[in-house]
Amino acid sequence: MPTFNVKLPMILSLLLIFLALYVLALRGHFSYVAMRAGNYRFSKIESFNSLALNPLMSFSFALRDYQKDTLDLKPANMERLEELSKIFPLFSTTPKNDFALKNPPHIMVNLMESFGTQMLSLQEGNLNLLGELAQHFEEDFVWTRFLPCQNGTASSFFCLFFQSPIVLSKSKYKEHYLPFIPIEVYKQQGYRVIFLTAGNSTWSDLGFFMKAQGADEIIDEVALLQDYPNSSKIHFHSHYGVGDEFMYQKALELLSSAKEPLLILTLSVSNHPPYPEVPILFSKEQIPLEIFDKIPKNTSAILNTYVYANNEFARFLSKVKQSELKDKLIIAATGDHRVRGVAMDFNTEKALAYGVPFYLYVPKAYQGEIVYDKTRIGSHKDIFPTLYALTLSETRFLHLGGRNLLETQENDKFAFGFNAEVWIDNEGIYPRSSNLGYKYKDNQSLLSTEESFALDEEHLEFHKIYQEFLELQLRYKLLNLAQ
Repeated sequence: MPTFNVKLPMILSLLLIFLALYVLALRGHFSYVAMRAGNYRFSKIESFNSLALNPLMSFSFALRDYQKDTLDLKPANMERLEELSKIFPLFSTTPKNDFALKNPPHIMVNLMESFGTQMLSLQEGNLNLLGELAQHFEEDFVWTRFLPCQNGTASSFFCLFFQSPIVLSKSKYKEHYLPFIPIEVYKQQGYRVIFLTAGNSTWSDLGFFMKAQGADEIIDEVALLQDYPNSSKIHFHSHYGVGDEFMYQKALELLSSAKEPLLILTLSVSNHPPYPEVPILFSKEQIPLEIFDKIPKNTSAILNTYVYANNEFARFLSKVKQSELKDKLIIAATGDHRVRGVAMDFNTEKALAYGVPFYLYVPKAYQGEIVYDKTRIGSHKDIFPTLYALTLSETRFLHLGGRNLLETQENDKFAFGFNAEVWIDNEGIYPRSSNLGYKYKDNQSLLSTEESFALDEEHLEFHKIYQEFLELQLRYKLLNLAQ
């Protein structure tokens, strides 16, 4: 039998090579960033994604989630829920809508990363931060006296799409089904539901949770990278996903080829630090000096990425309006939270600093009898009630104090906007940390003054009571109905 005389330097070299390969294997799949719990999905074939996670990584991810999961909810106190339901009805029913019943439209609800209203207040002269979206803001319905329900992406995502004030996807409830949410409402009406994002669906396990709630298809950066090879170029590919434009391209393809009514729930990612390389519309020299006081860091990147995101959504809207889809697609869009790099002025921006716009495109045939008042107060709680009224007929839905913003008569009882840090009504602005209310500078915006006024007991307790109501209805859906 032949023998090999391997010298010590060779043995050490081989050991180092094998060690390096082992470390690379532990690191996970190579794409553009080290594999993490929020981006381990890299293939449409889920078995490949499972194989990519070595045992140590899988255990590490699971242990981290377990250690962070302190959520232990108790069933709702039904007596208290019924008491609060007298203030905020738990359920309501849409009016009769024969046209929508016979002609169910496609619906797209676009949650846009960092689409904050505060940024739009910085526009002046040639500094057009709406970009090409300005045309559509003029043509369609827009409310800017509007708040997101939360101040983070995952938390606003859960609040808007799952009517949950708590992010559940990293908790022990991540496989629990939530009844009455928009996915269920539309699936019961024959809709196919698609979650489409320019990011990775493993981020915060949003894709997994969407599947658990009945979404028919999940499309994320993995599919977009394969369908549009150009999206992998550094110009488009960021830390959080591919360029928003490829998400809109996919949405247009899905809608154009659909044989059944679609509800597409989208989440954009481009307008998020670290910012991707985007076309430079405003160089440092073109930006007014006072903007640098408002946005002291990454000024050019923040402005240009904000406009890039707006432009890509606007181009999608323009293509829709030039196609057959213009008569059978309703599009809603809002922001998840403010642009974090913009400084707050609490003298004038007690509410504006947290605000996001609500944009709505509705074909003429689906408008029916409506009244559009762009000064109406609202928040994320009002988006689906508005859509339900436009698209469904005599359908029961979870109300939660939401209202149709296009209803013919203003309902003052539900004319409020709610955010985790501030709430608003027609009379004023009420920061959660204050015992005073503050007057608006005008009735066209969320700008505030320093003029304060004392609050009655109802206003003093409102934020706390509504938050309690949101948590109780979640526990009712999550636990009581499962018993």
